[in-house]
Amino acid sequence: MMPPFAAHRLRFSLQATQPLELPKTRGSALRGALFESLWRRHCERKSAPTCTACPIAATCPVGLLIATLEPYTGNRAGLQPMPESGSHGGTSTCHMAAESPSSSTHAASRADRQGPSTGTLAHHPQTPETGHQLPRPYAIEPPLSVSGHYAAGQRLTFGLTLFAGVRDLVPYLIDAVQQWRTIGIGHRQPVLNEQRSRVQLLRAVAFNPFTDQRQVLWSPTERSRCSEAVPITPEQVAATARHWPLDEPSAVQLTFHTPTRLIARGRLVRSPQPRVLIARLLQRLDALGQAFSDGLPLPDTKLLLCHADALTLRADETRWVDQWSPSRRLRRTSPIGGFVGRAILEGDRGAMRALLPWLLWGSIVHVGKDTVKGNGWYQVGAPD
Repeated sequence: MMPPFAAHRLRFSLQATQPLELPKTRGSALRGALFESLWRRHCERKSAPTCTACPIAATCPVGLLIATLEPYTGNRAGLQPMPESGSHGGTSTCHMAAESPSSSTHAASRADRQGPSTGTLAHHPQTPETGHQLPRPYAIEPPLSVSGHYAAGQRLTFGLTLFAGVRDLVPYLIDAVQQWRTIGIGHRQPVLNEQRSRVQLLRAVAFNPFTDQRQVLWSPTERSRCSEAVPITPEQVAATARHWPLDEPSAVQLTFHTPTRLIARGRLVRSPQPRVLIARLLQRLDALGQAFSDGLPLPDTKLLLCHADALTLRADETRWVDQWSPSRRLRRTSPIGGFVGRAILEGDRGAMRALLPWLLWGSIVHVGKDTVKGNGWYQVGAPD
């Protein structure tokens, strides 16, 4: 039986034991370091050319975290915990106009294409023969410091949010981060004989931003086996949205911490256009719910997109940031740039009230492309 949808937000506190230099694409660097330590430490079939071809892929406890493709199994019941030793209903009369290209878009690469041209939801094909492309079961919140340089002894933090049934993999993630004390992270440095900088895990905490609950999962003196004590649930998000003060007209501020890369009609959207933002967000939530839980109940998505059409971009203080990330799988660099900064969405109170729960969910699951590398992370708040 698939678990109900929930998110588990983790925060890792680290200390550099050597001078550390993180690239601008810090989320990508952290994801790469997690990949390397998970594969080195826990892969039991390193001779397999890919995770898809691995004979134990269906029960591998870390395959979901490091693989791009996973064989279609229909459920996740086979995942093993870490050993102690180590279709939407409803109709709408609103005109469903397609997102049209504008001066705020430019051509995206074929690899950047995401979702249908109309801005409605799409489902990945699922076949036992070919496997299917899954959304990654986690999103990274990289350090937001201006400089990527950390002196020896300096501390840094990053976040990682897991979704639904993969919460059992928390011990593997903690163990992977602990391995950075030997394999290191960040740029290879001449002063370290071209090695990566070692960092020490100080603390791993689970926390819920909607209830302010926190639980220490690991520290030198504390360790907890309860990785689901502070899950973020649909009920909590809905309650937060219900009690959110809204005027008439209503406005919310979105602060995009990391590059947010949205696609419409196969083209990059260079600003937070409300319809495209909501369409991509609903698509992501639907995909996550189907892949890793018994589903996240969404209301009439056509109606939600109609509400999105009624919103305006009252203020747009975002800017575009070009970034590139190396890909082991593709053996080349790929563009992962997007817009960052502050934007204010405004509309009538009814439309905003209907959309607010999903905007709040987006602050947890991220939105757009490359969320596994830290992209699409934003915060919801009242306008300044």
